[in-house]
Amino acid sequence: MNKIAFFAPNLTGGGAERIVSILAAQFAEAGYQVDLILAEAIGPYLANLPSSVHVIDLQCKRVLFTLPRLIKYLYAEKPAVLFSSQMHSSTVALWAAILSGAKTRVYIRQPTMLKPFYGKQSLISKLRQKIFLLSAKSAEKVIVTSKAMADEFHALSNVAKDKIQVVYNPVPIDAIKGKSLEPIEHPWLKTSEPPVILAVGRLVEVKDFKTLIKAFSIVQKKIPARLLILGEGLLRNELEEQIELLGITEHVLMPGFVSNPYQYMRHAKVFVLSSLWEGFPNGMIEAMACDARIVATECEGGTIEILGGGQWGELVPVGNEHAMAQAILKTLSSEFAPNAPERVEIFSIDNIFKQYLKLFQIEKY
Repeated sequence: MNKIAFFAPNLTGGGAERIVSILAAQFAEAGYQVDLILAEAIGPYLANLPSSVHVIDLQCKRVLFTLPRLIKYLYAEKPAVLFSSQMHSSTVALWAAILSGAKTRVYIRQPTMLKPFYGKQSLISKLRQKIFLLSAKSAEKVIVTSKAMADEFHALSNVAKDKIQVVYNPVPIDAIKGKSLEPIEHPWLKTSEPPVILAVGRLVEVKDFKTLIKAFSIVQKKIPARLLILGEGLLRNELEEQIELLGITEHVLMPGFVSNPYQYMRHAKVFVLSSLWEGFPNGMIEAMACDARIVATECEGGTIEILGGGQWGELVPVGNEHAMAQAILKTLSSEFAPNAPERVEIFSIDNIFKQYLKLFQIEKY
C-alpha cells in the first residue's frame, strides 16, 4: 500500500493546521494509509481525526529539531507523498527528503502571501524566507490558494510556473450552514432592529478594522445601523479609543472571540472584509456560505478572484473609508443579492479533496 505522510508542527488551531487535519482525515477515510507526523502531538484538531490516521509524535518543541527524526522516518517508511503546509515545516520536509535518499515526492503548501510581510521582517526572518524559497525548487509541487499568490511565489522564488498549483482551501460548507441555523438571542439581530454590519477576524493591523470603523461612522450618520466585530487581538484598546472619539460607542460592539460566528453571519445584513491583504479569506467564504452579502477590499491575494471581480460582492479600494461606506449603503439598499452559497460550493471539502487526490497521483495499493 502506498503511504501518504503529512507533516506539521502541531494541531493547535491555526488555519494551516486545520488544512492538514482535514486532508489527513479525508485520505484516511478514503482508504489510504496515512501517517500524520507532528513535532508535538498537541492541539484541538487531534480530536477530529479518525482512528485510521496514524499519529507520530516526534516530541520536539522546535520544528528544526525534528530534522534527524524526520530523515529517519522517511528512510524507514518511504512514503509515496509527504505534505507540509507552513514555511518552516516545509523547509524541514524538503531537506529531510533530500538527506534521507527516499524517493518521496514532497508537496508543500504556502498558506499566506509573502511579499506584504517582507518589509517588516527582521534580517533573520528574511534569511529564513530566502532559504525556504531556494528549498522550494526541490518540491514536486508548490500549492497556493489563489492566482495572485501563484504569481507572487514564482516572482520571488523562480520556481517554474508549472510546479506551482492553485488549490483553494477546503471549507466545511455543510457544517457551517448547519451551525448558522442554530438559534441566537442577541438583541441586535432581531428583525425589528437596525441592520447589523459584521466583520470577523483578529484585531490586528492586516485586518484594517480602523478603516471599517471610519466607514461605519459615515454610514451611521446617514441611516440607523450597528457594527459587530468578532475577534480578539492586540489592537483592541486602539480600536475602542477610535470608536469613542468618533462618538459611535453605543452603535459598535466587539464581544471578542465567539465559538459560533456563523449565527451572526446568517443574520447580519452585510459582511465586510476590510483587510490590507488576504491569501485566502476564509471568513469571507464562510459568510458567503451563510448567505451574507459581501463588501470587501481589492487587496492583494485571493479576494478579487473569489468574488469574481465583483460578481459575488462589492469591491472597494484598500484603506478608503468613503468608498467602503458607499458600498455598504449600496448593499443595504439593494434588492439584488447574488447567490453566494452557490459560489462557495467550489470550496467544499469533497471538491478540494478530489483536487488533492488528482495532484498526489497515488494509488491505494
